Amino acid sequence: MIPVCQVVMETLQEKRARHLLALRARGLTDSSLLSAIEQIPRENFVPSRWQTDVYAGRSLPLPCGQDMTPAVQVAQTADALRLDASCRVLELCSGSG
Repeated sequence: MIPVCQVVMETLQEKRARHLLALRARGLTDSSLLSAIEQIPRENFVPSRWQTDVYAGRSLPLPCGQDMTPAVQVAQTADALRLDASCRVLELCSGSG
């Protein structure tokens, strides 16, 4: 029998994979950006009750009245910046405070 937490993680991995496919379908091709999205699980940055919704395409509530910007919006914004490996970004006022 598979533990419940493992089933949830597999589901999140599948959602992340679908999210990456959707980003590619929207024209995002930056391999560094797509690799970062693939490697950094957004679900680690929200309260556990919202983890299964992290790739749902909407803002998610965070503690202290803040919210997490939808994953697709973050990806499109980062892609529009056309960053390279020498760039460093300080993200301000973009949803999570």
